[in-house]
Amino acid sequence: MTAEVEVIAWRAEKRIITLRTRSLNQNGNDIADGEAVLLVS
Repeated sequence: MTAEVEVIAWRAEKRIITLRTRSLNQNGNDIADGEAVLLVS
C-alpha cells in the first residue's frame, strides 16, 4: 500500500492548509482518495 499527500492550498493569514490524499494498493490502483483541511497552530 502507498499513501500520497499533496499540499494544494496554503492560506497563511488564517493558518489553514488543504491537502489532497490518495491511497494505492500493491498494483497501483486507487483504493481511497480525498481532501483534508488542517488548522496549523
